[in-house]
Amino acid sequence: MTDKQGELANTIAILVGAVCLLGLAFAETFGLTSPSVRYALLGGVVGAGTIMWVVQARKTCPNCGEVFGFSLRLLKPYECRRCGSDIRGDGGSE
Repeated sequence: MTDKQGELANTIAILVGAVCLLGLAFAETFGLTSPSVRYALLGGVVGAGTIMWVVQARKTCPNCGEVFGFSLRLLKPYECRRCGSDIRGDGGSE
């Protein structure tokens, strides 16, 4: 998967997750939910999060080529474990 494809997959996952959350909020607010609707919408949110996690885990460092991997990283989540550079490749301006 190229970086463009990964970014597209992340964008689609964000949109699907947002629509599912909005649908769930709307349905809960107006009392239109049943357990099957609730589980389907929550499944959409979980699926979107999983896609985003997998795309992030497949990223590689632009400097040394180290694969980011599936490890949980709370501090400095975009820093390469091997060389310490920013894996986003954009200089970390975000």
